[in-house]
Amino acid sequence: MANDTTQEAIGLTLHNGLDLDFADEKARTLATANAQDLERINALLRDEWEGRNILEDAKLSAEIAKEPNWIAWAQNRCDMRYYDGLMIKDWVPVTLSDGTNMPYAMGRFDGTFGAGDTEETTGSIDFVPIFAYPTAVQFNTTNTNQGTAAKPNPYCASHLHEWELNTYLPMLPADLRSAIRSRRVLAESRFQSGQTLTDSTSWAWTDLGKIWSLSEMEVYGCIVWGTKNGYSVGFDTQFPIFAQTKDRIRRSAADGATRLSWWLRAVGGSSSAWVCAVHALGLADCADAADTYVRPLPCFRL
Repeated sequence: MANDTTQEAIGLTLHNGLDLDFADEKARTLATANAQDLERINALLRDEWEGRNILEDAKLSAEIAKEPNWIAWAQNRCDMRYYDGLMIKDWVPVTLSDGTNMPYAMGRFDGTFGAGDTEETTGSIDFVPIFAYPTAVQFNTTNTNQGTAAKPNPYCASHLHEWELNTYLPMLPADLRSAIRSRRVLAESRFQSGQTLTDSTSWAWTDLGKIWSLSEMEVYGCIVWGTKNGYSVGFDTQFPIFAQTKDRIRRSAADGATRLSWWLRAVGGSSSAWVCAVHALGLADCADAADTYVRPLPCFRL
């Protein structure tokens, strides 16, 4: 392939052992980048892809450098609905004001585009923490999974969600806080004045705000412990980042090693106290609303 009368050929060996020669550095660079992209795609298909820090990827970091920061770059990508070069599990470093390192991975692209009671017309990336927040937070301080008259969705009425919005969100960097978009879902309702319900009885379009926990559907792709009549499903679907059981494992942000149980936003069916959770071992689980060992996994959308 090389023109040996002008310059020496530059060799490239692909993963499958195929040797190619390129006559110039530009061709080699392009071929190397394409080969790396192909390897990443194959790793994702084999579920061997563990993601990369996009700030350390040569191609993406050069693109990001043209923007004020990675947040503005991601917003532009979403506005254009242009995700070329990005992969599920790619991540960005985020440090909270309390010093906790909470890297966030790309969990889904354009998951609800065109959907909703008010049609979503902007692209989006849903970010999921790689680690669980190390401190346990009760779903509720009393052992109940009910909604209220003002907030019939039990999660929106919960102590957990109050903590996410009023304690966790302010710990995020200011430029990220201002860029995060509020998320709207079709959420289960479980409230009847004067009664304690053991299943959700309706649903309603609800704003979750800028920080939210995942549902059973978004993790497992099905209902396991939630209300079986469909109200706990809404319009949720499984996030690609949770395609395998191993993908549910979340370790502590404190040491990166200890496996932790973490809350979901769906409440348990046939119970007035259970709340759905992902067990530290990776199985679908429930916990009492007032349990003190389950951690939050606060997600956000750009």
